[in-house]
Amino acid sequence: MSGCNLRCAYCYNPALVKRQPEGFTISEAEIFSFLEERRSFLDGVCITGGEPLLSFHLLFPFLKKLKTYGLKVKLDTNGCFPKELRKLIEAQLIDYIAMDIKASPEKYEGITRTAIKLAEIKASVSLVKNSGLDYEFRTTVHTGLKREDFEKIARWLEGSKQYFLQSIKVDVPLLEEGFAEKAYAVEEIKTFARVVEKYVNQVGIRS
Repeated sequence: MSGCNLRCAYCYNPALVKRQPEGFTISEAEIFSFLEERRSFLDGVCITGGEPLLSFHLLFPFLKKLKTYGLKVKLDTNGCFPKELRKLIEAQLIDYIAMDIKASPEKYEGITRTAIKLAEIKASVSLVKNSGLDYEFRTTVHTGLKREDFEKIARWLEGSKQYFLQSIKVDVPLLEEGFAEKAYAVEEIKTFARVVEKYVNQVGIRS
């Protein structure tokens, strides 16, 4: 879904963030036609963006219809909209939540380049952890984040089920040109993972 309230330099969906799909707009009818043809072997759908909850008025009825197909739904979100997230959970319209943790609390606005309400991010973290659903937290790793940031993030997420570290993409256009040069080597990311695994039940690295 297009549109996002954040402006993270490493975002690899810049056209969606700026609501400029460049001819890639797909109608709801096309989506359900696609699903109908593959109903016998598809298990689930991932709702991503952009930030899907930014278009909650469109997303809620879409998910209600999607659920009539018996499909499981994974939601990708940045956690800025806890009220909307709660409504989806209570309506049993999602089965898996993947929430981005952009930075340690004091670096959040610098990394997202947006004035945000950290209390809403923290509310979403608590909501996800106590939702009863499968979930993961994840952080995109770049040189703007240091070892001490991951220590702070880990303490914040202490007791969480899953946390993934994922390197920035270096082979696609990013929101900020040249940001790919700020990638860490995999070995360095592994040292961050060792910091985090003291606090979180399962830690993984995605390249």
